[in-house]
Amino acid sequence: MTNTELNDIVTALNSGLVPRSGIENIMVGREDVIEQISKDLDNVRNGLSLTKFIIGKYGTGKSFMQAVITQKGYAKNFVVSKVDFSPYRRLYNNDGMGRATYVEIIKNMTTKTSTNNTIENIIEMWISNQISIFSSEPDFDLTNEKYIDKIVSNIKKEIKDMDTCFGGTDFSDVLTMYLKSYISGDSEKQRNCIKWISGEYPNISSAKSDLGVSVIITDQNYYEFLKVICKFVVLAGYSGFIINFDEVVNLYKISLKTMRDKNYEMILRIFNDTIQGDIHNLFITFSGTPQFLEDEFKGLFSYGALKRRLSSNKYEGNELYDYSQPVIKLRSLTNEEIFILLKKLVSIHELYYKYNSNISDDDIIFFIKEQYNNLENNKITIGEIIRDFFGLLNVLQKNPQITIKQLINSDKVENKEDKTKSELDNVFDRFESM
Repeated sequence: MTNTELNDIVTALNSGLVPRSGIENIMVGREDVIEQISKDLDNVRNGLSLTKFIIGKYGTGKSFMQAVITQKGYAKNFVVSKVDFSPYRRLYNNDGMGRATYVEIIKNMTTKTSTNNTIENIIEMWISNQISIFSSEPDFDLTNEKYIDKIVSNIKKEIKDMDTCFGGTDFSDVLTMYLKSYISGDSEKQRNCIKWISGEYPNISSAKSDLGVSVIITDQNYYEFLKVICKFVVLAGYSGFIINFDEVVNLYKISLKTMRDKNYEMILRIFNDTIQGDIHNLFITFSGTPQFLEDEFKGLFSYGALKRRLSSNKYEGNELYDYSQPVIKLRSLTNEEIFILLKKLVSIHELYYKYNSNISDDDIIFFIKEQYNNLENNKITIGEIIRDFFGLLNVLQKNPQITIKQLINSDKVENKEDKTKSELDNVFDRFESM
C-alpha cells in the first residue's frame, strides 16, 4: 500500500466516504464479483461493450462496488465518470433533464491522473500528440500555415471514422476549431469549444454566434454524442469509457408511467447497443435496489423487454452465483467477513497514525455484537459499521487508557438479548477456537 493510498483510505473513512484509491486494501467478500468485473473490463478494452446492473439492499455496498470498478478502470487505462440521477437529471426528458445528465457525465469524467477538466485535458493531450508528429521536421514552425494545414489534415484523417456517427462531423469540426484556437492562443474560442463539447449551450443561436455551428447537444441527441465521446477517448489512447449511474431510485420514483417507461426505454436502448455491438469500448453500470429491478408495477420488470433480458439465471441459489450475467446481486457480508474487515481497519489505522493499539479479536467481536444489539430490527449496514468503528479507533488512539468495553457501555450491551445473539455467539466461538 502506497502512502497516497493510505492517506486516501483514512481521509475517506474519517469522512464516511469510499476511498478514491487503495480500495482493495479494505475489500472483503467480493473477490468473485471483482474477478468477473476485471474480465468484463478486459473484454471492453478489447472492443466489446457491456451494461451491468448492480443490485443490492440498502447498505450492501453498491456504491463501494462502483468505486471498485472505477479503480479497476483507472488501472486498465479507462476514462471514468459517475453520475447520480436526481429529479433534475434523467435519461429521457424534454425539459433539459437528459442534456443535464450528459453535462454531468462530461463534468465528472476522470482518469488515473486527471480529476478536473478531464475532457479538456484529454483534448489538449491528443492535440499535442498530433503536433508532435511533425515537430521533428527541420523547418517545423507552428505558426506556419503549411504545418497548421498538415496537422488539421492529419486530425481529420484520424477522426474520419466519427463522421459515420450522428454528431461525429460536428464534433470533429469543433475539435478542428479548438486546434486552431490552441495554436493561435485564442483562449475564449477554446473555452467555447469545450462548452459545446460539454453540452452547455442552451440554444443553437448562442452556439452559432460563438462557433458558427448549427447543432448543439440536446435531450434528443445527447446519447449519440456520448457514443462519439467514447470513440474519441479511445482515439486519444484510452482503453474505453466507463459510466457509473447511481441513485437510479429517482427513475423509479417518476410518478407518470409514460415518462417512467420512456426512461426505461432508454435503459433498454443502452443495454441493446452495448450487448449487440452497436458501440465499442463502453462499460455502463446502473446501481439500484431489488425493488428498482423487480417491482412489476414501477421497477425495470414493469417493462417487459427489460424483464426478459434481466431475469436471473434460474440455476442460481444456495450460495451459487453467476456474475457473468447482466445483473449482479450483492449479498450482505457474513459475520466472519465483517470481522476480517475490521481487523484490516485496525491495521490501517495503526499504520497511518504510527502506533500500536491494544485492540484484540475479542474487542472486535464485542464491538460487532454491540452494533447488532443496538440497531432496531437488526438493520445494520456495512457503511455504518465502518464509520462507527473508525470513529471508535480515533477515540481509542488518543485515549489509550480507555478500553472498548468502557467506551461502549458494556453493561447495556451484555445484558441485552435479541434474536441474533445466539447466531453471533456461534460464529464468534469459531474465531475463538482458531
